[in-house]
Amino acid sequence: MLRFSARLLVCLCGAALSTLVLVGCGGDTADSSPEWTVEEGALTLERDLLVGDDEAYFFSEIADVVVADEGRIYVADNQAYHVKVLSPDGALEDTVGMRGEGPGGFRHPLELALARGDSLYVLDGSDGRVHVFAPGLAFERVFLARTDRGTPINMMIPGRAGSSTDRAFLFVYSPGARAVVQEDAQMVVRSVSPGGTVGDILFTTPPYRVTSKDLGDGRKLFLYVPFTPYPHFALGPKGRVHYAWSDSLTALAYGPTGQPERTVRVPFESVPPVTDDEIAEALDGRTRGREQVRKKIPDSKPAFTQFLVDDEGRYWFGRPTATPDSTAWWVAWPEEQRVATTTLPSEVQLTVVKNGQAYGQMTTENGAPAVVRYRVRTDGAATE
Repeated sequence: MLRFSARLLVCLCGAALSTLVLVGCGGDTADSSPEWTVEEGALTLERDLLVGDDEAYFFSEIADVVVADEGRIYVADNQAYHVKVLSPDGALEDTVGMRGEGPGGFRHPLELALARGDSLYVLDGSDGRVHVFAPGLAFERVFLARTDRGTPINMMIPGRAGSSTDRAFLFVYSPGARAVVQEDAQMVVRSVSPGGTVGDILFTTPPYRVTSKDLGDGRKLFLYVPFTPYPHFALGPKGRVHYAWSDSLTALAYGPTGQPERTVRVPFESVPPVTDDEIAEALDGRTRGREQVRKKIPDSKPAFTQFLVDDEGRYWFGRPTATPDSTAWWVAWPEEQRVATTTLPSEVQLTVVKNGQAYGQMTTENGAPAVVRYRVRTDGAATE
């Protein structure tokens, strides 16, 4: 989910798998060995749960999935304007929120986060409001996280905070459609107190490629360019926020206060080129700024398109393959300088990996949105 300072991101495309640089900055120390092992097929994902695979469309549009420690699953259903709460075996236990403008009313439930005692936080992407629900799921309060930067697009709660006034939430802000006039977009991470006070900028991404359309009166519409490198964020153990730029398998770890603690660079082989068919599919149905976007599409795909950090501190990179129907997952153990690989269908988007299970969303053969769960197995054995 989250989803920055010095540009330490070095593209290693075209090089054989050979070296690793692990830099300690007052945090973890690194193994000085330059060797890096890649074990193809050493990790497997065995599906053990699929919720929504029917023509009744149990979900309307899945925006986010989070999982409590005991396995309860929370799903932000964007078009149903509520959060579905599922038991560990996938049964519907409850729904939270409704369509509306008042407390507990959503227009665009975008991001979910769990705090102490499994208090539920729901970020409404339309206006930057955060709705807070107590551990029993009763509505508790709402606060505004919007700034002059625009509405936040990611929400993280380091250390399962929320009930303590000395801990802050972290939000990622991106230029909105009309909020910022600039040719190169940047994201910023800012702290927000449990009471809704927006703090200082903790760190800022380098500029990333966008195109824009002049709307007049100094306003511009920013448009995402398909296949372009893009900032990704994930919350990991020890309250760390991990930031990765998708032009290389490089991840920077920041502490809760925004101090850099570690940089990991994973070598990788060159990525597949973007095909004409993929460009046509990416632009299908787009009307605003179509030609401006087409001109800025890169020749090659990014090094990865999905990025997660699991509860053991492993990095999960979802990487493009030569065939558009599959995603190659690289799982990196930084301290062991080891990568295990596996493959999933491209329609599967993983969102959470914890307690030896990987959770995500997908579109089934019936065209229905669904929640999926996999048992993670490494070296032939299921993780505990």
